Amino acid sequence: MLHKIINTIGTRGISALLTFLITVIISQALGAAGKGEQAILLTTIAFVLIFSDIVSGKTLVYLTPIHAFSALFLPSYLWSLLVGMFAWGILLFLPLEIDRNLLVHVSILAVIASWNGVNIAILMGKEKIKTVNWISLLHPLMMCIVLGVFYVLLRSKTLYPYIFALYVAYIVCWALGLLALRKELRTFSFFQSIQYKPAIKSLFHYGFLNQATYFVSFLNLRLSYYLLEAYFDFQKVGIFSNAIVLTEAIWLISGSVAVVQYARIANTNDGPYAQNITLRLAKACGILSLGALVILSLLPSSVYVLIFRFEDFSALPQIIRLLAPGVLFFSICLIFGHYFSGIGKYHRTLLCASVGLLFTLALSFILIPRMDVYGAAITTSISFMASTITAVIIFFRTSKIPVSKIWITKQDIKEFYADLQGYIKKLRK
Repeated sequence: MLHKIINTIGTRGISALLTFLITVIISQALGAAGKGEQAILLTTIAFVLIFSDIVSGKTLVYLTPIHAFSALFLPSYLWSLLVGMFAWGILLFLPLEIDRNLLVHVSILAVIASWNGVNIAILMGKEKIKTVNWISLLHPLMMCIVLGVFYVLLRSKTLYPYIFALYVAYIVCWALGLLALRKELRTFSFFQSIQYKPAIKSLFHYGFLNQATYFVSFLNLRLSYYLLEAYFDFQKVGIFSNAIVLTEAIWLISGSVAVVQYARIANTNDGPYAQNITLRLAKACGILSLGALVILSLLPSSVYVLIFRFEDFSALPQIIRLLAPGVLFFSICLIFGHYFSGIGKYHRTLLCASVGLLFTLALSFILIPRMDVYGAAITTSISFMASTITAVIIFFRTSKIPVSKIWITKQDIKEFYADLQGYIKKLRK
């Protein structure tokens, strides 16, 4: 398991660097306003994916060991297509500031991204973590190559090269996902409609709970984008979105661990093992995330202005420091949340996210109009902290593990060290 975690952290670390490079390229080419428009576009695609992933999302990880591949694959792909078509019509009537000509691309990209997500989720359910890591790494790599050509070499100043880069990255990753599932696809068969019923019922049941959680989490983090655009302009969105990109990079630690943890827990019936490994991983992620956040928070504003080439980004250090407490807490929440998902208790993750949403709704409409990006950062941080505290309380109450076990002990450090030593020895063999 440690080998898979370290492999995942490594590939996701490279992916985070490439994502940061994408942010730099777009910010330098289009400025804060252009970066804000790009953030709104990508957020809108993510919004459509919330509904696609009711059937086509990460619940497939949990259901892959339970249902036949053919019973999951076809319903997931068809649902993604239907949602994408329906979304195009709905988006045309929403009061979005995005160019109406771009909305068809939003819908098509959402369908391809969802199909790619289906492939990834099924591979994760089969614990093919290394394959998932390589496909996930390829996405930002393809984006960087395409954006580098258009924005750096050709000096383009529009958003269309970014849309083209999304098409290239999603299509290539989707095709590779199908290639990785070629063994399953060779045995694919169409069932009678009645035979799909158990799988579809499970997909909607668990998917609805999981996506309700994701929808609430989406509002906790991305509602600020739309409010900043509504109360101010794309420039404020661009500044805040860059702060989010930088701080979200911290989550590559917990996110990488959670990928392996989720797949492992979904494939085991050993409750005490799942609980103990979750607690150990939460402690490890908290320590590592704290160290990374300290370094990020200490960087001066001159560094960010130098990187992004616009004085508008000089406010990033203050925003990051306001986000830091919430980001640290949420890095731990990710581990507990994936434990709940791994044992099929999606309603618990929904409860945790909903508590955070209460704070988001209570504070966003007060702080953002008065404090713009700083108000958005404070709101986000408090929301994350509230969600994490709720997750910790639920975990200890349901697991019957003493609350005192939450504190990091010398024994924990010895075990972390022993695990690393074992991994290093294994590499040397």
